[in-house]
Amino acid sequence: DTGQTETVEEPEPRARRGSIAFGAIALAAVVASLALHNSHSPPEADLPTVGAREASALGQQFLTARGATGIFSDNMRFERRGPTRTFMVSALGLDSARVVGQREVPLATWHLKLLQPGREEEWSVRLDGTGRVVGFEHVVPDDEPGVHLGEADARAIADSFLMTVGWPPDTLASVGEKTQRQASRTDHRFDWEVVGIGYRWNPDDTAAGVARIQIGVDVEGDQVASFHTTLDVPDDF
Repeated sequence: DTGQTETVEEPEPRARRGSIAFGAIALAAVVASLALHNSHSPPEADLPTVGAREASALGQQFLTARGATGIFSDNMRFERRGPTRTFMVSALGLDSARVVGQREVPLATWHLKLLQPGREEEWSVRLDGTGRVVGFEHVVPDDEPGVHLGEADARAIADSFLMTVGWPPDTLASVGEKTQRQASRTDHRFDWEVVGIGYRWNPDDTAAGVARIQIGVDVEGDQVASFHTTLDVPDDF
């Protein structure tokens, strides 16, 4: 059950409009080893266990719980994560990469957007092939009112959110925090690295770089505004 789908390349997380101008965690620029196919159903090698209708329902449920209102797009997009997929297949082989992708770092995602014509506000959510939320974004204008929280209070909000999407704080190590004070709110960006999980792209070379799963959360005022799961690929891959 894939419903109305479109298979495309998933873009990297972009710098947020109306938030901190931070650099997204860089993925090494690599050429995909497998060609991208545009069709109405995902490539056989990347078929999700959750179809478009179920993924759409799960995505709508998640966004509604976050406070989203509006018209949900009925054109679910199944997007291959090109650099991540290329690295994981090269490092582990296709079969092992697909197994790991269902547990840790997805090779492709369902993407659902909320349509709100005439409003400077955007909602979107990404789910992996099993229906797990691996990305979320709520974009609001710079002048959207909010509150001014310190780093500790904002981090507590981020930690609480991560628990709801399956990342307990004790599984993560902090690798960065940025703060930007807006006129009517304070925005925070937090970045973590998943502890104890890494993928060496050349197992026979102990000096080869290791790819790490990184998690990013934006807290704008007292609201979680974005969540991203990415793979930080070694520069020498």
